[in-house]
Amino acid sequence: MRNRICLCAVMLLALVSLAGCGKPAGSGGGDSQAALESPDKVLAVFLKAICANDQEKMFDMLTATARQALRERDMSPGVNAGDGASYEVIEFEYVDEGAHVACNWIEKQEDGTPSVTPVVWIMHTEPAGWRVAGMAMRIFDDMRPVTFNFEDPVDMVHKHELIDQEIARREQDQTAK
Repeated sequence: MRNRICLCAVMLLALVSLAGCGKPAGSGGGDSQAALESPDKVLAVFLKAICANDQEKMFDMLTATARQALRERDMSPGVNAGDGASYEVIEFEYVDEGAHVACNWIEKQEDGTPSVTPVVWIMHTEPAGWRVAGMAMRIFDDMRPVTFNFEDPVDMVHKHELIDQEIARREQDQTAK
């Protein structure tokens, strides 16, 4: 759970001081136009850009609204990943507003074992093709997943504050026992 909370925090506030990412697990390859024709391929390009700390490519892969909203608030969609971080794009489904792409974000814990965090990325189609609009992930195992809309950073920051409050409440409950 702690890894999911950390991942959530860095994705939201995204100070992106990346040490590096390992080779993406199960990802297809280059950034050719052909690779941008389906939402799962576009997400792979976005995640590859995160691993390479390629801010320009990360922003290029966002919806125009998300790109503008995040830049106005000096935020980035990147992840503060450590060495050996990787991802695995699993599957996607089309939905009314676009597509949802499931992936696993994989990071090594201090003891070397992998920590896998499932994330569903929200994709919209624009004239330039599929673009990332947000993400959803389960922060707490006993609660519903939280959706973070990159097109609404104010709401993202608010949700992050609520998550921080819930973490503090749970830690207080643990120490009281």
